[in-house]
Amino acid sequence: MAGRRSIRRKKSAARAGVRAGTRDGYLRGWRDGYRIGASQAIARQLPLPTPTRRPLKVLFVRENSTGYHLIERGIISALSKAVEQVAVAQTLDPVEAIAERERPDLMLVLNGIFVLQPDRLERIRAMGIRTCAWYADDPYFMELSAPLAPHYDHVFTHEIGTVEYYRSLGAKAHYLPFAAPLEHAGPMRVGQRFWTDICFIGSGFPNRIAFFDRLAPYLKKKKKVFIAGGLWNQLKAYRDLKRAIHLPGVQVDEALQYYNGAKIVINLHRTHEPPGGSPYPVVPHSVNPRTFEINACCTLQLTDARSDLAAMYAPGLEIETFASPGECIEKMEYYLRREDERLDKALRAYERTRRSHSYEQRIAVMLDTIFGAHG
Repeated sequence: MAGRRSIRRKKSAARAGVRAGTRDGYLRGWRDGYRIGASQAIARQLPLPTPTRRPLKVLFVRENSTGYHLIERGIISALSKAVEQVAVAQTLDPVEAIAERERPDLMLVLNGIFVLQPDRLERIRAMGIRTCAWYADDPYFMELSAPLAPHYDHVFTHEIGTVEYYRSLGAKAHYLPFAAPLEHAGPMRVGQRFWTDICFIGSGFPNRIAFFDRLAPYLKKKKKVFIAGGLWNQLKAYRDLKRAIHLPGVQVDEALQYYNGAKIVINLHRTHEPPGGSPYPVVPHSVNPRTFEINACCTLQLTDARSDLAAMYAPGLEIETFASPGECIEKMEYYLRREDERLDKALRAYERTRRSHSYEQRIAVMLDTIFGAHG
């Protein structure tokens, strides 16, 4: 008799679970449909810029790392609209030979700090080819980027705090933040395996490890969490969060699906704390490329606040910020309980991204700086 009652209880619990899952799936589908529909309306109102194509040929030299793929896609798409010809190489390629063969009006290098050397850059400039770099890792590898900076005709950096230092070395340095590759990253429907309450994608740098160890007691309490990237096995709370951690990381297209499937995406910048201190008088002020990529997916972003953030997005209106693990937990709990407020901020961030933070806009600024507004 007791056995039959146990079986009935299990069946009843299973049916309740199915009903709850069906209800949650229906609500999720309805809300996601609204998110997609509203974001499509925003996209129609704010189409990407269509610049007048300049009679230029640009050789774009890519970095050799998957971490830059979204940035590179955005740059290539924007260049293809802005100039007549685009050739693409990688930093490990024989860049001098390619430049001599292609004879571009401009060679644009993304980062390039791990491979290219001053003598190679000077040989290319001696061909009469203008050169510029767009630094993506400032200020974390300035021992590599600083010696190269004076050997470009122009240097663009996403970190405003490094501009004056590069200028002090004789470089023509300019602040140019990265953006959202809106032809490749945006709101989309994703499968259930990408649905999470809280998502973080990025390497487990020491400050991130310490921060998530403080979040762990909250995250392990019936929250569906996804963390992807290397070094996360260094967490003290690794056993508690192991089920949520994907140590190999994820590829770019998969990351975009996780952003779309998350209710909240956390963005936590790495700190600038090199061993023994830094010889460079630089304090990070600017946001990372992930800031724009998350907002391009129309998902609520919860980020630590760099001083330059307010120039990009309105905190509290288009993006949410935290100053401590405790505040992060409070805001996660608040927004997980408030679907409408969460979606409202995500849509506002998406609208601001389309209005102000496309690669089409950034490349236009770059070309105006190098060749003049009507060059």
